[in-house]
Amino acid sequence: MFGWLMGNKPKILDAQAQALLLPATIMVEGFHTVTWHTGTSLLKTLEAAGIPVRHSCRKGNCGACTAEVLEGKIGYLHPVSFDCPKNEILLCAAVPIGHIRIRLGEKTLKHQRS
Repeated sequence: MFGWLMGNKPKILDAQAQALLLPATIMVEGFHTVTWHTGTSLLKTLEAAGIPVRHSCRKGNCGACTAEVLEGKIGYLHPVSFDCPKNEILLCAAVPIGHIRIRLGEKTLKHQRS
């Protein structure tokens, strides 16, 4: 399922690969569906949609913005230093390669949903 990974991390997409990305549907389990547009990270997309995602460094160093990939493929915009478990990504560096479905853990949410 995660054959697009390099070790435990998604591949880093060069500028040419990033230019080929198309808008994609992001299904966020427990929240609404969001449309991602090129030129931004998943973190920025979720924040703009009002989903309360926790973050800190925005560079892939701290692990505050992790999410579990349930379906689909992800690429990274830049190298990250935080090592996630194999099925998790860092939203601050990630972009979808097509439509995806993700789950945000309780540690990733800014506050409890009601």
